[in-house]
Amino acid sequence: MKRLPLALAIAMLAAAPALAQNFGFLRDSPASRVSRADVDRMMKNFGEALTRNPDGHTSAWLNSVTGASGTATPLDTTTEKGVTCRRVEVFNAAGGLTNRAVYRACKTASGWRLAN
Repeated sequence: MKRLPLALAIAMLAAAPALAQNFGFLRDSPASRVSRADVDRMMKNFGEALTRNPDGHTSAWLNSVTGASGTATPLDTTTEKGVTCRRVEVFNAAGGLTNRAVYRACKTASGWRLAN
């Protein structure tokens, strides 16, 4: 199972506005409209939802300055070979655009990592 460090995911999101200019598929997504502060709030919410929320319980974030917002809801939790993994639904809105996605993250000694 390949895992993507959460820090790399954060870096990718932070670069999203610039990437959106180069990759048309991101142009019409909230990623093209978020600020660094939005990304910080989004990732903090994501990590806290994975760590603290029972399955089915939602955590929300809002940047009152930019109006961007989102939620993270763990859907289910599994343990495979001693590794805890969770599917989490993430919804984000920024600049009038919205996006919903489901990710799988697994807990490692160094923190949560996105997995496929």
